Amino acid sequence: MGEVDVYKDMQDLINEMELKNTVERRTVIKPLYDYFQRLLRDIAVRKCGLDENTIKNTHLKVRWANVKACLECIEDPTVWDELINRLQKIRSSVEHDDYADPKKRNIEFIKEKIPEFTRWIIDISHEYHKKSLKFTFKESFYARLHHSLRKAESIIYEYSMDDSGSHPINLKDDYAQLKDIIQEYEDKIDKFNIENDLDKHDLDTLVKLNQILSRIEAAEDTLLELNICPKCGGKIGTTQKNIGGNTEDDPEPRGIFYRVGCQNCDYLIESEYIDI
Repeated sequence: MGEVDVYKDMQDLINEMELKNTVERRTVIKPLYDYFQRLLRDIAVRKCGLDENTIKNTHLKVRWANVKACLECIEDPTVWDELINRLQKIRSSVEHDDYADPKKRNIEFIKEKIPEFTRWIIDISHEYHKKSLKFTFKESFYARLHHSLRKAESIIYEYSMDDSGSHPINLKDDYAQLKDIIQEYEDKIDKFNIENDLDKHDLDTLVKLNQILSRIEAAEDTLLELNICPKCGGKIGTTQKNIGGNTEDDPEPRGIFYRVGCQNCDYLIESEYIDI
């Protein structure tokens, strides 16, 4: 993979699809999501050297987190977070709500960013690949460990995980091990290239860490497919709330707040305010 044209057929299909009505807007989400999923999978495996079996079973945000953790040593990739998050939210709302109607402006925003994002990620991942080929074994190991620790921290923060065993992804021992590993390597990883040598414990830790992350990510995906919140176990659903109105001076609502997410906690897939 070295040319933007690798995905030209998929781009052409997306661009040919019109967005005139709800059916067309919902339909275009499938090839849009597939495009980014396939692109990030190829980058993760071919350029970042990540495990394909792990990557292929993850949703878009997880794939992006994996790739981003590698590419950040070349250039700040967070400028693309909004693009990825917006597509993930739209896709999730369509998957979980038969009547969800993606907004035309959101789809057009994503479509317009495809060429720029594709060129950027191919170029920057090529630079990363060249740099990684010169990594010593020690540098390569700690790049992977740093990447996995970032994912572990993100999971614990996003889902407010504790070791009580009450979390819907009921892997109590795994949570405790994640915290122990993060604590152990918090300072060591920054000082490693100067002060530390690898030993068998370090190698075993990386293997264990990636096994835990794979189990958690697989459980998260399964829960979302069942419309179950991976944060608290509540039901994923759609709610609408009128904003304004119901007063003598302002009898009609000014807008509608639309939300797709957990009905019991703050886990959010998509939200939008629509003017009336």
